[in-house]
Amino acid sequence: MGINYKKQLVSIDLKPAAALQLVLLITFCAVGAIVNSVIGKGWSLAWWWGILLLIAGYLVLLVLHEGVHAIGFLVAGAKPKDIHFGLIPKQMMAYCGCNAPLKIGGYRFALVLPFLLVGLIPWAVSVVYGNVYLVILFSLLVAGAAGDLLMLGLLARYGRKQLILDHPEAPAFYLLYPADALPEGFVEATPEQELELRNRFYGKKSK
Repeated sequence: MGINYKKQLVSIDLKPAAALQLVLLITFCAVGAIVNSVIGKGWSLAWWWGILLLIAGYLVLLVLHEGVHAIGFLVAGAKPKDIHFGLIPKQMMAYCGCNAPLKIGGYRFALVLPFLLVGLIPWAVSVVYGNVYLVILFSLLVAGAAGDLLMLGLLARYGRKQLILDHPEAPAFYLLYPADALPEGFVEATPEQELELRNRFYGKKSK
């Protein structure tokens, strides 16, 4: 990075993330299903085809969600070698990470892009033109972006010049500050914080 930067760790809490995920799922399923039943195709598939659509579609679109994160990082200025993918088995969560520092605007773009392209927009289209199974499928994808939305909320308090480094293996990020220009209240990331974060998402037996 050239300049000597200090890192401050910022991460989401699991309980609020789970609560937001549930609220999003219920809200988008309920609103979408009601509207779709009135103006759309309703339950236009046999139930077994609907269940197959949900399972297969969710797995494929989950991979696509992470791929869109990668596209967002690339558009924001990262290089292909900076992008990596992984799984957090304990949370049944896939993730796409970026090893390059980004401006806060670019990082926000990479966070919100899958929510829009794989969740909200296709959800709206499925409400009008699809069947209820598609509404449920894309409601799951909207809800699956709860962690991204919470991270967007955490970023809202920082200015447009803030430099961000994505955490390599958890829903978290670092605020980067030049070592000779640390803001008031700066708290440097510590090994203890890193261990606590990893234990929270991977379990205490992980190393």
